[in-house]
Amino acid sequence: MTTESKEKGDTAKNVGLDDVHKDYLQERAMAELDKRVEYNLYNFPITNFLKYFENNQLYVPDYQRGLVWDDKQKELLVESIIINMPIGNIFLNDDRYCNYEIVDGQQRLMAIWDFYNNKFTWGGLFFKELPYEIRIRFEMGVVATYITTYKERKDIIELYYRINWAGTEHTLDELIAIDKKRKEGD
Repeated sequence: MTTESKEKGDTAKNVGLDDVHKDYLQERAMAELDKRVEYNLYNFPITNFLKYFENNQLYVPDYQRGLVWDDKQKELLVESIIINMPIGNIFLNDDRYCNYEIVDGQQRLMAIWDFYNNKFTWGGLFFKELPYEIRIRFEMGVVATYITTYKERKDIIELYYRINWAGTEHTLDELIAIDKKRKEGD
């Protein structure tokens, strides 16, 4: 150990552990490079998803939670689509047989499907009761959709985990403040 190291209070043990930790992180990073995620990004119209549902090509895997959105959340989603506002990314995994596992976006996709099938209203009207122009705007709404082609279930679950647990949920106070600012804009 050098005189400089003694002055800083370093010990051989601490320096050694730091080096081992750095080596571990570097080895792990190199191993992760072999797992590079391959995906394609598409802007799908809602009609694509409706067709996939009709043909039983979309499915919800067992690691997904149940449906938790209330009617207000569903109605805001429908309105966002109609006014051409982005609704967030959808993540699907293609099993290479034209079947798509919903990795992320289940609440949104199920709300879209349920609205199309007249299970809830927007503005007091079911989908079939909307004027033709609004129905077309809804059907032609575009959703950014990532499609992966993972073969291994563990890789799909890892993607789901990273998408859903990487962020921090807003507190109730933060949501109230955002809602207040939203209403002040009127």
